Amino acid sequence: MPAELILDTVKDAQIETVRDRVHVRRTGLIKGIDTTLPCAEVFATAINVAGMPQYFDAFPLAAYSYARLTRHIFTPESQDVLRFALLYEPIDFNPAGGGISFFLTRRTTLVELTTEFHPRTSAPMRVKWENKADPNPQATARANTVGLRYLSPMQVLTAHAWVRGAVPDAMLNCIGHVNEHFWRDGASGRWLCTGEEDRTQDRARSYSFSFEFTKYMQKGKDWSSYAVYRDPVTGIALPYDPNDLDVLKAMAYKYDVILKNGLLKAGLYDVADFGAAFGFGRPGDPF
Repeated sequence: MPAELILDTVKDAQIETVRDRVHVRRTGLIKGIDTTLPCAEVFATAINVAGMPQYFDAFPLAAYSYARLTRHIFTPESQDVLRFALLYEPIDFNPAGGGISFFLTRRTTLVELTTEFHPRTSAPMRVKWENKADPNPQATARANTVGLRYLSPMQVLTAHAWVRGAVPDAMLNCIGHVNEHFWRDGASGRWLCTGEEDRTQDRARSYSFSFEFTKYMQKGKDWSSYAVYRDPVTGIALPYDPNDLDVLKAMAYKYDVILKNGLLKAGLYDVADFGAAFGFGRPGDPF
């Protein structure tokens, strides 16, 4: 005899708060299911019982149709009865092809960096030594550019979403890339996609996932790297014009190397169209 699904043992919607987020709950039970089997087998059977709501299905009442199913909770009641709860979360999701909707979280953290240029003035940080006992100390003076470590604030943006099937390749291909076009609040090269995390609870039929993006909080700073020419014999950094460094910094990000009289600017991360891949952050988008 096939298992019998009984939905909505408590009528109407049950509103509850779970981990500071509002959920709409439905309850029910399944009769005629062997609950003595290993948990994974019980879950696989229960999730496929005829009529069982699936991940991202809308809540059936029109007043809560904005909420989508994000979690099944199964609890054995007896050897052949399984009680369950369905949690629906308010998310905007259109599985028919309307794209993936994200909710975003932001945090700011301090990251240790090393620089040979002052973050505000772009002037080289050069230490100089003179022998004061020398009749002509300028002639024997030594100077070198030093690298200093400091803590720089960075903003980390995390985009969370759900999807039926696998996480799209277009999104995964953005990892390790910077934004090619203006995205959210920054020109090209401002945001770096630093990683992705996902999980499935229904044997890879759907995934909850998140992507992280990081940017410098320093105004105008992108993910370009800089270097100064050093004497090949002594290793001492040779003098350069700070104005030349300002010119390099004003140039748009480029996945290439740019040279300017003793200075080098390098874009070490390839570019990707974040707006096209993720569907948000473009000029005119709501966020």
